[in-house]
Amino acid sequence: MFQTQATPEPWQSPPYRFAATAAAPLGVGVLFTPAMRGFVRQHREAFDFVGIVPEAFWPDTDPMGIERTTAIHAALRVLDDVAADKPLVAHGTSLMIGGQGALDRGHLARIAQWQARYGFRWYSEHLVRAAEVADGTRRAAAPLPYDRHALKRVVERVREVQALLPIPFLLENNVYAAGVPQQEMSEPMFLNRLCAATGCGLVLDVQNLCANAIDCGIDALTFLDRVDLARVVEIHVTAGARAVPAGDFFAATLCPPSELEVLEAVLWRAPKLRAVTIEIDDRVTDGNGDDDVLRAVEAARRVWKLYH
Repeated sequence: MFQTQATPEPWQSPPYRFAATAAAPLGVGVLFTPAMRGFVRQHREAFDFVGIVPEAFWPDTDPMGIERTTAIHAALRVLDDVAADKPLVAHGTSLMIGGQGALDRGHLARIAQWQARYGFRWYSEHLVRAAEVADGTRRAAAPLPYDRHALKRVVERVREVQALLPIPFLLENNVYAAGVPQQEMSEPMFLNRLCAATGCGLVLDVQNLCANAIDCGIDALTFLDRVDLARVVEIHVTAGARAVPAGDFFAATLCPPSELEVLEAVLWRAPKLRAVTIEIDDRVTDGNGDDDVLRAVEAARRVWKLYH
């Protein structure tokens, strides 16, 4: 009897590394910032893995005072300790993958150094471009136009990242904060074509999706029907109050039920999902006790266990 072997997908060979080919399910984790060091140190058994924003630990990211410098050094000691027995993933915030200029290779070199130090399972970024703020001195993240020109540019830049970093690369769906004019492609179509062309995976940010549903009239469930959920490797759920221009959509509690409902709607339809990350705003950490954060983690874990 002859055995046939299926033709491998592009992402099954370098440089197109898709996260689901390399990692076992991680479970439910927290996004670790310096402000979270006390919680992470005291409750490390409450979560399965740790996500980090590398830029939050880099002293030259923004002006440093003695207090912030001390906090970063203390957080790094906690991170080194936790990394000894917990998987880590990285979530960047400032690469500007949709920008017009050349990719910041110095930035990627620093990510690579941290990868060598901590062994991240994957690295994710926001699918944004840089836009100047009013004073012209700083860059702010802005959504991309979903058209062929932007797609071609982002595909090239994603492939550049994949060639430079030895780990899978994921991109996160956007938040718009305002109405979206008529575009050449919908966001799901853009994401699907981007993933097909590069083999990258997706981070589905539930808070972004829910905010867009309110602010821009986007149907969250229709979005889930149209995006390729087989590419979703990680889900972000925000624990904490968020200021939403459209009204009181998010209550001042951790893990609003609407986000958990969307989370459940995705979990059973995302066959290559590997992780659910709880994003906890620093202000929430300052204003709520550890018990509130633990409840947020456990709420997500209950949903996770329904399907894993």
